[in-house]
Amino acid sequence: MDLETIETNRDALIQKWFDTVFSGKINENILLLFDASHKTLREIKKLVESKNLRLKIHYDPLCGYVNPLLQNENIILNISKKDLDKEASLDYLEHIYRITANNKILFVHEESNFYKKSDLDFYTEIEENIPDVDTTEINEYFYYIGDSQPLNIIKKYNAQELKNLMKFQIDHGLSSLFRANKYLYLLEKTNIISTHDFDNIYNDLQILEKNKVLTSRLGVVIYRLFKDIKASTTTIGRYFHKEIGSKSKAFNKNNLNITMSKDLIKKGTFKAYDLTVDEKENLIRQEIAKKLISLKIKQLDAENIAKATELPLKEVKKLLNK
Repeated sequence: MDLETIETNRDALIQKWFDTVFSGKINENILLLFDASHKTLREIKKLVESKNLRLKIHYDPLCGYVNPLLQNENIILNISKKDLDKEASLDYLEHIYRITANNKILFVHEESNFYKKSDLDFYTEIEENIPDVDTTEINEYFYYIGDSQPLNIIKKYNAQELKNLMKFQIDHGLSSLFRANKYLYLLEKTNIISTHDFDNIYNDLQILEKNKVLTSRLGVVIYRLFKDIKASTTTIGRYFHKEIGSKSKAFNKNNLNITMSKDLIKKGTFKAYDLTVDEKENLIRQEIAKKLISLKIKQLDAENIAKATELPLKEVKKLLNK
């Protein structure tokens, strides 16, 4: 999807958000602005209050717990450039991720058309010309910050789609606000030198698409982009272990039917997750097999148990010999 289409859709989503406000209803999601002028925010508040509607604007991202549905208010958060220059800037981001545990956030990045419109035009468009956008057809990751599940994102998109989505998040998403620091935090302990040309990342995406093998370093970057930029590799490893059902394993070029990037070839072996095997399901089947074995029924030999559980015969025989 091209940037112009994304921003046209974003405009429509923002206008729908304000339409909900003007309809006297409460939005389920929070509107997050980047360095909106006090004049713009005052005008918005003035317009809303003139209609006796409910809207709260927080100028400090560390404003505490906010839930529009519980507070019965529409909520705008505004992050200022000045705050992002402070050492605590990543604390703001961490707090925003905490908010998303209960609410999606509609993010209006700094290059959005929202900031380019005059106040009068913007309000006129909101009240008189609300475009019809089928939200079921849009990719929400281009517009919303939510409590994302990285593994779901990994399984949903092909290599090119995921590359485009990741690049958009780096250039225009929440992590883009941190500029020079964003690469430092995204790539920490991944052995990826630079994301500027995406060569290494795209190669790892090709490995994912063609072999259903997720390199540990790609998992780290995706997790930090879509869930928590400050997450440690240990936290991320635990997440994938829990969701996939197994730890990462050592792979090499002989395991994969694909041309690998020079840095992986140089390393010889690398850690990755095999997504072709549902380890959780396999463990369940093993437990069933153990229970069948414990019944000690003559007819339940290794072959019959293998058929019943759809486990490999070799695996069942190992269980019988324990």
